[in-house]
Amino acid sequence: MILHSCSGPGCYACKLKTLQLQPTTAFQPHYNFTVGKHVSTDAQFRDELKRCADRNSESTGLYHDYQPRYPGDTQPIREADQSLDDQAREIRRVTDV
Repeated sequence: MILHSCSGPGCYACKLKTLQLQPTTAFQPHYNFTVGKHVSTDAQFRDELKRCADRNSESTGLYHDYQPRYPGDTQPIREADQSLDDQAREIRRVTDV
């Protein structure tokens, strides 16, 4: 609720309901193959990703930083599609001559 200074029984603000919404992700519990465990909360998932990154950093000697990727956060990769289309056009152009 948003606090206000009340001006009495006829206060218009007291008659209105005000809500504050906090955006949250709809995390579904699932088995994650990257961490090799079943994760039930977003915080647990992020902690497991950090642990997995630390283990891989120790074993390889290279820095790893795993970040969660959610389906709604990413766009399909179209750069590769364009390069494949360009290659196909070039092959067609060469073979048509």
